[in-house]
Amino acid sequence: MYRVSNYNGTHFRGGTVCALPARALASAVRIVFLWALFAQTLLGANASDLLVAKLDCPDRVNDVAFSLDGKLIAAGYGWNTQGGVKVWDVASRTVVAALARGKGEHEKRVAFSPDGKLFAGANFDGDVTLWAVGSWRRLKTVIFRGGSPTSLSFSPDGTKLAFSSDFAVILYDLKSARANKIAARTHLSDYFSGASFSPDGKSLAVGMRGAIQF
Repeated sequence: MYRVSNYNGTHFRGGTVCALPARALASAVRIVFLWALFAQTLLGANASDLLVAKLDCPDRVNDVAFSLDGKLIAAGYGWNTQGGVKVWDVASRTVVAALARGKGEHEKRVAFSPDGKLFAGANFDGDVTLWAVGSWRRLKTVIFRGGSPTSLSFSPDGTKLAFSSDFAVILYDLKSARANKIAARTHLSDYFSGASFSPDGKSLAVGMRGAIQF
């Protein structure tokens, strides 16, 4: 494990982290920090040498995600003000999309589809919106109302969305537009911490109460 530091030299705490395998890491609280991950630079390098960019957000960042090709990075934000999403071109560090939500609709989870054509965002209430990458046209909003989202991910073939929240795990079929609640909270202490597809898309791992279920 390699320990990174933020721009003022104090160790990064809290916030959210995502990685582009063997290439880059993004960490965020209110600023999105982009770090270079190259084996030759990790050995004996200072964390400040790995920091390549700082990307500002209007409010606290709740989630960050790279597109699979590594060309885009998105941040879902919102806490004290209106929430939304900012998307940057990684190479140029320029904003390519600013997707606003309504007042109080903080963006909690974000994800790109494997083919890079769709972008999904889940707000605090658990409503999931799909946008077309490139034009950034809003395609649809799916009203789950399943509680505050803890994870959002596409299946490897891009045909399904897995959504987990405090209360439930929902599998949404993008072709049929059908939502299937595959797990629900049965006790007040239950809490779904996340859901992730296996590489072949045949299984879904669900984190709950300190355990992983399939």
